[in-house]
Amino acid sequence: MAAWFGAVPQPFPCREAVREAFGHPRPELGDYMAECVDERANGLHLLTRVRDALEIATGWTREARWADLDAVRSPALLVEAEESVAPPGQMAAMAERLGAEHRLLPGTGHLVHADEKEFLEVVEPFLTR
Repeated sequence: MAAWFGAVPQPFPCREAVREAFGHPRPELGDYMAECVDERANGLHLLTRVRDALEIATGWTREARWADLDAVRSPALLVEAEESVAPPGQMAAMAERLGAEHRLLPGTGHLVHADEKEFLEVVEPFLTR
């Protein structure tokens, strides 16, 4: 992961270059990342430092947070992308532990809410109960 992030060319000359760098195979990630840049005199730079992004991402793999689920006392809906960054089965196991609903949205990636229509079709009924 560090090698991949380190290979990302900065500064970017334009937002389209950001979309190109991050948008394969999921174009919505490229669109998102094109909004996560700061315009400077020499071009566009990511809002976060690469080492900070790596620390956040690797932190998820070092910390066991299962016990935190036991503190949840409200109804919960876990919406999972088909191409999730979570290990297979983890979201379903979390939902089972919580006694929560779990919905897997086919054809979605990490930014599961990017397809607003499909996401809202799942979330709105849950929120209006």
